[in-house]
Amino acid sequence: MFRFRMDGGYLTIGRWRGVPLRVHLLTPLGALLFTGFRLDPGAWLGFLLLILLHEMGHAAWVMRYGRRVASIDLHAYGGVCRWSGEVTAFQRSVIAWGGVMAQVTVLGLTLCGVALFGRPSSVFLRELGIPGADTRVVLFRTDEGLKPGSTMNVVFWTDDVESTARDLEQKGVELTVKPQKEAWGTFAIFKDVDENKFVLGTK
Repeated sequence: MFRFRMDGGYLTIGRWRGVPLRVHLLTPLGALLFTGFRLDPGAWLGFLLLILLHEMGHAAWVMRYGRRVASIDLHAYGGVCRWSGEVTAFQRSVIAWGGVMAQVTVLGLTLCGVALFGRPSSVFLRELGIPGADTRVVLFRTDEGLKPGSTMNVVFWTDDVESTARDLEQKGVELTVKPQKEAWGTFAIFKDVDENKFVLGTK
């Protein structure tokens, strides 16, 4: 069984090709600074993953040249690939550019994904709640901003979105988005008498 280990303020969270992946205790502070101290777990995770991929780019070239990678460390202001061994000046420059090459690869894959599947939905959900409780707080933002006649920052949840949406329509409520299935669940959007839009989603 894998066990977390602490060493000099670094927590070993896993291994990649035998290389320890370590996160410093102050790393979350860097993520907070990066996002302007916003409550944005998605951006925090993206910040850490991008740094990790950058350092793995360095490590991949170190391994390609047959040298030893001691660890990949993430800290509050970035990351570092710790390695040792003699290399030529050209190999050292390739290793230095390895992180950038990894990021360019991610950018290329992202652009291909957008070209094939379109841009992501403008609604980003964050759900907070006590397990088993009937009340949850759902935070989300939209490109429209919060103003009369736009999508409100309130989500109503139900066990059966399709059935509830039909009931609302039968009562004269207008659906601006019919029930749609996503990876995280099913949702629909309806309007009130003041043209404000609300999300109806699964738990």
